[in-house]
Amino acid sequence: MTDISSMMTQVQNPNEVDDDKDKIEVHESKGCLESLFCCFSSCFSWCCCNRKPVAKTNDNNSTPTSTQQVERKNQETTTGNGNKVNQPSVPENGRRVSTDNTNSTPTPNNNNNSSSSNQKDVQVQPNQQHRDSVSQNNNNNNNGDVQQVQDVVQAENKPPILLPPFEASEKHKKTLVLDLDETLVHSSFKPIPNADFVISIELEGVIHRVYVLKRPGVDNFLRVVGAKFEVIVFTASLAKYADPLLDILDRGKVIKTRLFREACVHHYGNYVKDLSHLGRKLESTIIIDNSPFSYMFQPDNAIPISSWFNDKNDRQLYDLLPYLDSILQVDDVCTVLQRRKPPTMNATMN
Repeated sequence: MTDISSMMTQVQNPNEVDDDKDKIEVHESKGCLESLFCCFSSCFSWCCCNRKPVAKTNDNNSTPTSTQQVERKNQETTTGNGNKVNQPSVPENGRRVSTDNTNSTPTPNNNNNSSSSNQKDVQVQPNQQHRDSVSQNNNNNNNGDVQQVQDVVQAENKPPILLPPFEASEKHKKTLVLDLDETLVHSSFKPIPNADFVISIELEGVIHRVYVLKRPGVDNFLRVVGAKFEVIVFTASLAKYADPLLDILDRGKVIKTRLFREACVHHYGNYVKDLSHLGRKLESTIIIDNSPFSYMFQPDNAIPISSWFNDKNDRQLYDLLPYLDSILQVDDVCTVLQRRKPPTMNATMN
C-alpha cells in the first residue's frame, strides 16, 4: 500500500541531484536487482492466478470421502425390511430438495405464491364475514342493553299511576277532581258552634277533636256529580284526618278514589296536584279547587272556587251544577273552560 506521505513528494528536491558517482552506481546496481526480483514475483503471481481449478467428477466407482458418507447416511433411512428410503437433502442455502422421482420437476415459485395468496383470500373472506357478524351482534347487543337501561330509567322516573283502571260501566265518564278543605268543608281544632259533625283523630299519641262545617249544597252536589262523573277527592291533608271525615261526608259512597298529601308533588313549598299522574286523559279531566297552587301544572283543566269558611249564604256549589252539565259531552274540556268562564270565577275575583 502506497504511503500517503510519498504521494505528497513525487517530485524530488533539486539539491539531491548533485550526489557523487559512487552513490549513483550503488543505486543503479540495487535498481537492477530489484527489477529482476519484481519480474520473477510478477511471473509467479500470474501463474498462480491463472491456474484453473480441477473439476470434480461424480464417479460411481470412486471411493466416497467421509463427508460424502455422512451426507448419504443422513439422506438414507432403513425400513424394517432392510430397504433404503431416500430422505430429502438440505443444501447449504436452507432449501429442501425433494428426491422423489415422481415429483422431480420443480414447480415455479410464482404458482406457489399465487395459490397461497388465493388460499389466504379464501380464508380472509369468511374471517372478515365472521368479524362483521360478531361486530353486528355486539352492536345489537349493545343497543339492546342501552334500550333496556333506558327503559329501566324511564320506568324509575315515570311517576306511578294514582287511579285504578276505569270500571267498565264508567269508561264513558269524565273525571271530576274535588278538593276537600275550604272547597267542600271547613274544619277546625277549635270548637265551632253548630258544627255539622265532629271527628276524633290521634296525632303523636294524643286524641284531638276536629269540628267540621259543610259548605251549603255539598250533599246535593256530591249526589248529582256522582251520577255523571268519576268523582275523585284529592286533598293535601293527611289521610288520618281526611279518611274519617270522608267516611261521614260521603254517605252515598259516590267518591271512587281518595288521594292524600303523599300523592301530591312538593313544588317550591307547595303541594301540587299533578293531574298527569292520575292515569286519565287530560282533555277529560276537571279539577275544582280553591288554591291556584294546587293546579298550577294544569291551569287549563281547573275551575276556581272561592275559599269557604262559614258563609251560610254561599251558592257556588249550586251554580256549578248546570255549568258542569254543559261540558259533559265535549271532547276537550280545556277548550270549553277557556272559552266559557265558570260562574265561580267572578266570586273568586271578588
